[in-house]
Amino acid sequence: MARKPNFIKLSSAEIPNRWDTLGLAWQHASIVLLTFVYVVTISKALKLSPKDEMNLIGSTLLMTGLGSILQSRFGSRLLAITLPNPIYIPAVIAAGLSHGLAGVAFLISAAGLLEFAFAKILPRLRVLFPPEVCGVVITMLGVSLLPKSLAGIQQAEAGTCGMVLSPHGLLIWVTTITFVAATSIWSKGKGRYYSLLIGCLAGCALWKLTGGVAYHDPLISQSRPWFEIPHISLPGWAVAPELIWLAIITAIVNLVDGFSVLVATERLEDADWIKPDMSRLARGLQASGLTTALSGVFGGLAMGLSSANLGLIYASGVASRIIGIATGCILVGTAFFPAAQHFMLHLPDAVVGGLLFYFAACFCVSGAELALSRVLSPRRNLVIGFSLGGGLLLQIAPQLTDSISPSATLHLFTPMAFATILAVALNLVMRIGITHSEKVVFSPVGDSSRIQQKLNQLAELWGLQRPLMSRASWSLMELDENLRHMVEGPVSWTFEHDDLNLKVKCLYSGPPLEIPEQPPSTEQVLESPGNTIRLSGWLLRKSSDSLKTYTTPTGQMIEIRFEC
Repeated sequence: MARKPNFIKLSSAEIPNRWDTLGLAWQHASIVLLTFVYVVTISKALKLSPKDEMNLIGSTLLMTGLGSILQSRFGSRLLAITLPNPIYIPAVIAAGLSHGLAGVAFLISAAGLLEFAFAKILPRLRVLFPPEVCGVVITMLGVSLLPKSLAGIQQAEAGTCGMVLSPHGLLIWVTTITFVAATSIWSKGKGRYYSLLIGCLAGCALWKLTGGVAYHDPLISQSRPWFEIPHISLPGWAVAPELIWLAIITAIVNLVDGFSVLVATERLEDADWIKPDMSRLARGLQASGLTTALSGVFGGLAMGLSSANLGLIYASGVASRIIGIATGCILVGTAFFPAAQHFMLHLPDAVVGGLLFYFAACFCVSGAELALSRVLSPRRNLVIGFSLGGGLLLQIAPQLTDSISPSATLHLFTPMAFATILAVALNLVMRIGITHSEKVVFSPVGDSSRIQQKLNQLAELWGLQRPLMSRASWSLMELDENLRHMVEGPVSWTFEHDDLNLKVKCLYSGPPLEIPEQPPSTEQVLESPGNTIRLSGWLLRKSSDSLKTYTTPTGQMIEIRFEC
């Protein structure tokens, strides 16, 4: 079982009490409801009728709930919340203007099915996502939130097209951040669970006290009843070749976006995180793709995984997947209560911006820590530096992509997508000539300090991870101690490293080392000294990722492999 970091109070497998579950789920659902401004943006751009607009909202809301339940129960089994995906906005508007709602349905359904198919091969692609690449992705996830965090603290300058700082908005923005941060750090007991809620209430209270003006519900201008059955109608499909290409591009970008959120979530609850669990992440992305495909069939928008909700996990310290199921149930229920949607969309922009800034700051630090988790080498310096630099360049100067605006490939040049693609490509290039091997002979055996010294030299030379070094060091010193009782001649050690695995081959003359499947009992160890060596062999098996022994013409060979 993964060791929790100190700031995580409940992991994905642990269950809070029912009232804490309800309170935390409500906060997660509130974040999702705020993102329905994306639905409004698309609805207004396509000039939908009130009936079609209600169908779009109802279908999308139901699918966010279903997707959150599917993700937490059957997908990644992490607290990963589903929301309307803003990545699809340009593509959906283009498809809707040219082919109507039937074209939008085909685009979203096809992209979801493609994402599901791409996710199936993800476990075979682990070589593409070492810690430095994952760290770049998480860092850029935070960077991509920063522009959105300016909401509410800028206002249009009279008589110009420029923007100026709003002192009123800045005060609310800072107040929201201060209360969220202070509650998550200094609160006692379960007060930290509600840090987001406390920050929102503080910001809203100050906004009201300082003369904040209410604004209209952006969903539908007409009054909404408290209870209403969601409007669902099947739009059908309008198949077009250009939509297939657009679906491929958006599916790839969404896969990268979802992968970054799941990696960040997985790492958040594991203090000893080294590499992503590719099978778990593949299941999570398949669940996301399936939800998107179903949403397209029923007339909703494409689904994605929420990085903002990940920030709430960091702030509250609760990562229980039960919260995801409860959040999904609340979202499904909210689809029947339009007044609840109306209420959530009245949060001031400065409050939302402050929350996004808090989340962005957490992601930037977490990503940097992960990217630097291995001993740096010139290769890794270039992968991290060039990919972050490229992503930040597009973030600072978005006009660089103006010349490709008419192209469907524009999605690949968003800061986060571009930085991710660049990091993966550079990582592949830097793997050329990356396999290292070194052989050393020790005689006599039993001086474990020489093994430790050699490993320290290789760690600095090859950039080995610190957790990997700890595992390998203990195992090899244990093996060297066993060989001291079995052989008297020299022992040949061969170290091989290819960035995914550290392999150590030990060749000696003497009897084979017994590696039992089960450990000897305490009584057996006390009765016979030979069982001590058998116990040590079992511990070696458990401490490594694979261990093989076989006989060669020159002696006995022990091959130990540690995954990096």
